[in-house]
Amino acid sequence: KVITSSTEKLFLFNSLDTVIDFAHHLKDIYNGINTLYKDTDNNAYYLLLSKSSHTEKEFGFVCNLALEYGSREPMSRARGAFLNEHCEKMLDSSALQILANV
Repeated sequence: KVITSSTEKLFLFNSLDTVIDFAHHLKDIYNGINTLYKDTDNNAYYLLLSKSSHTEKEFGFVCNLALEYGSREPMSRARGAFLNEHCEKMLDSSALQILANV
């Protein structure tokens, strides 16, 4: 399924290693704002990607690549509040840029 772009997209990953693999593939492609959360109850990771200064096409590419590593989750204000309240914020603003160097 091809993702059409908006300003933010949320993805679910089963492991931190998977997020790191994704980050390595984006090392020289994506420099937008992104935050990584850990759901400690389910041992899952949520990555919130922001379009930032990328074009629609660039952000669409990043989001479609994310689908090869994880699954898309619905994003809303309520979901954002849930993440902030019930999940551990592991890396704020530049999670992928940090993990690309791991």
